[in-house]
Amino acid sequence: MGDTVNMTTSSPNHIETHQKSILDTPEGKAQLSIYVLTFLLGSFGNVLVLLVVRSKKHRTVNDLFIVNLAISDLLLIVFLPVYSAKILVRFHHSTAFCKTVFPIATMTFFVSIFTLTSMAIHRCYVITNPFKPEMRKWKIIAWLVGVWVASFIAVLPLMLAIEGELPGKTECSECWHSNAHRKAYTACLFVLQYSLPLAIITAAYIRIAVDLLKSSTQRFGPGKSLNNNRRDGQVDDDRLWWGNPKAQRHSSV
Repeated sequence: MGDTVNMTTSSPNHIETHQKSILDTPEGKAQLSIYVLTFLLGSFGNVLVLLVVRSKKHRTVNDLFIVNLAISDLLLIVFLPVYSAKILVRFHHSTAFCKTVFPIATMTFFVSIFTLTSMAIHRCYVITNPFKPEMRKWKIIAWLVGVWVASFIAVLPLMLAIEGELPGKTECSECWHSNAHRKAYTACLFVLQYSLPLAIITAAYIRIAVDLLKSSTQRFGPGKSLNNNRRDGQVDDDRLWWGNPKAQRHSSV
């Protein structure tokens, strides 16, 4: 009387089930479309950033952060075809595949988050210490190397726990010693990928805003904005001009 979604053929010794493809669902099509669109736009945008920085004659310290961020984003985008292939083709994940693809993708995500956090810290340092010399490029390079090392250390437990080619499973599985270890690592990921960077970035920009507001108040006086002081300065200039005949004759000439 109706269309059947699953076709099942049974025999005494064998049962075979044909499942509907994930692309037959709107969710699967939307997921694949997002992956493809992200891959195209992300690749174009980050390559364009690298070309623009490369064409600059004088590269600043901030350019090093931008280049590092673009490289980490490109490496993360490189793995999107792998996730797209998982939607289209069901295949067994080997142990080598599981221990390289997913941990490296997670590591590049860590690098992006840590780089954004580092940029906020560096910007806060520069703005709140305007008379101090700019940080040396070798220090920034060492800082970025530390970001990559810290990112690798963060995914090392995942690299050790994840396994492939397990009996009855086609995808990668995390084999922890106990459920407590799994929960602890998940909590650490939440802190390192979200809570701690968000807190540091928020604190850095609040510090910048407070410092700029304090500098503006000390320079122009409390209760006055920059535009008000500009207008007051213009009024004083007009008064000096009207009260100075020499300035009027010079202006008329």
